[in-house]
Amino acid sequence: MTHFRIKRVNKELLRELSELLQFEIKDENAKRAILVEVDCSKDLGHAKVFYTTISRENSEAVQKSLEKASGLLRGAIGRQMRLRKV
Repeated sequence: MTHFRIKRVNKELLRELSELLQFEIKDENAKRAILVEVDCSKDLGHAKVFYTTISRENSEAVQKSLEKASGLLRGAIGRQMRLRKV
């Protein structure tokens, strides 16, 4: 039963993060990330977000920008989704 819930949470996280990157983040390097997949742990305590970029030259700049924006993204996800841990 929990397997279906994790799939739903993964899809919802992917959708919310994509919207946040598109509309809320002002850093152009972070907007170049193309989110591919989200993989949550069974207890929903950790999530891995997989992304890609169009060109390999910008991948390091995109990673640094996403790391800087991680706090903002985590806070916005916490407000929008009703989960115990974010």
